[in-house]
Amino acid sequence: MSNLNKNLKKDLKKVESLMRRDLSKEPVVKDLYDYIFDKSGKKVRASISLICSHGMKQKQQDRIKLAAVIELLHTATLVHDDIIDNSDLRRGRQTVNVAWSNSHSVLIGDFIYSKAFMLMNEIGNFRVIDELSSATNKIAEGELMQLANKNNWGSSLQQLKKISYYKTGRLFEASAKTAAILSGKSNAFIENVSKASKLIGIVFQVRDDLLDYGISENDIGKPQMQDILEEKITYPLYFALKSSTKKDALKILNKLKKKDFHVDDISDFVSSSNAFNKCNLLIEGYSNEIDKCILSISNKEIRDQMLNLSDSLKYRHE
Repeated sequence: MSNLNKNLKKDLKKVESLMRRDLSKEPVVKDLYDYIFDKSGKKVRASISLICSHGMKQKQQDRIKLAAVIELLHTATLVHDDIIDNSDLRRGRQTVNVAWSNSHSVLIGDFIYSKAFMLMNEIGNFRVIDELSSATNKIAEGELMQLANKNNWGSSLQQLKKISYYKTGRLFEASAKTAAILSGKSNAFIENVSKASKLIGIVFQVRDDLLDYGISENDIGKPQMQDILEEKITYPLYFALKSSTKKDALKILNKLKKKDFHVDDISDFVSSSNAFNKCNLLIEGYSNEIDKCILSISNKEIRDQMLNLSDSLKYRHE
């Protein structure tokens, strides 16, 4: 995200400041909130929101509020995800469920959600509220789908794509759509940025799955091979199983089903296949669709920033 322009960086600082506004004076709430937001994330979704509402003539503060809402919703899902996944690390430090407890994580996650909805109410745009409520509902549905899919090593590519859309792509899509609605953009613009952002989110998830296999030299801030330990099939393993011989695939599947494996067994199996190449081809296919949508945008600044953002995420290393 190094090629964000100066105005966007300034707006992101305003978003950060707003997220800390009117914070509870209760020490436990403040300590937890400060801990979670001490290490700033990439703010990709907030950036999409700000880019798509660029040029808004009135109520500039509302576009900052909307980006803050998006970031708060995303953060709340991460806090709850860490409980579900029994995660130890997030952004290079202990998760709240480890540093405090699962109970603290549930409640501070709920607190962050409620803060997001309070800000949403301040904006007072019913189309925006409807879209974000729908997105939040789909994220939860995606988490439940993934939970139901646990230890299902025969998942289809369609299932993986659906989970990726619900869990990740849906909030990317809502970030763009609500910003475009709020700023009074045309229906064609809303459609283009919504579709592009949805696909950027799915690409983000595919890349995340690749990073879990240690393809980056950078510290990604969380343990590698975590998905396998959580009994999740992701894109690299799916493609490795599909492209391997029946004998090799059955051998790995038996190990997975019996939970009799070392992560290196799975890592070596996937690395020695063409799975990484298949994932990159999937990313390229989505990227071509993303570019078509973005290139249809007439506003040069929005178009260029969306292209820059998409390109920076396509091969990110953290």
